[in-house]
Amino acid sequence: MIVLHDRENERVIREMVKTLKLQNYRTDHVCKELKEELSILIYQSRGNRRLQKMDAQAFLNTAEGQYWRRPGRVLMLLFGRNEISSSCYHSWLSLIATELAEEHFKAGDLIAYESLNRTSTLERSLSRLIIQLLERNPALVQRAEDYREIQSQIERVGEHCDRDEAVKGLRKALLRIIDSCESRVYIILNRPELCESQPEESCTEYLTSMLSLVRDTQAELKVMVTVRSELWDFEKNENEFRCFNQEMFRKLRMDQGRS
Repeated sequence: MIVLHDRENERVIREMVKTLKLQNYRTDHVCKELKEELSILIYQSRGNRRLQKMDAQAFLNTAEGQYWRRPGRVLMLLFGRNEISSSCYHSWLSLIATELAEEHFKAGDLIAYESLNRTSTLERSLSRLIIQLLERNPALVQRAEDYREIQSQIERVGEHCDRDEAVKGLRKALLRIIDSCESRVYIILNRPELCESQPEESCTEYLTSMLSLVRDTQAELKVMVTVRSELWDFEKNENEFRCFNQEMFRKLRMDQGRS
């Protein structure tokens, strides 16, 4: 019976992947890409001994880092500039995000990770977070009421609704999934400012979408977002976020210096 349930859950999730136009997207692929990304970041971090380093453990030892471990809902924004002499494409803060994501995956936590690039869209990112959390907790599709609500929102997206309606529906589906989880949920977004190269996409919208999840969920949700300030300056956009509870929105600026 358990095997039959597992097969049916897998079938339902694969149908959702198809509806969301994610081709053959799987969490296993995310984990593999994360390992590759982490290896590159570690290699680059060790490559220049003159530049300051910041890894996950060093972050967790900071006062703000304690919010990631303690109970409660929070969005943790890490932002800052690479040292001026650095020619690295990656943010020096990305190592924190990737190490923490790897740690949570290995621990079997309910974690979804998204590394963004210049072709990323909020619609696609929300879709991927949905599939990751369902694959991490497939029993959710067995709960009739939860499944119907999630499925109805996803089907609306597949019916060629406009972008704003699609984002709204995906956010509702993701919120329902998070609310249905019985343990702490982690979401880590690495570099949403890269989407700014596209006309309709904005880092501000990524952050407000994640903050609305933290605000509205009844579950214990931890969201981390890393941003490279050369491409998107949070401090110049800070007024956009005044409406959110600042206890749930923790910000930590860390500019890279020389070691």
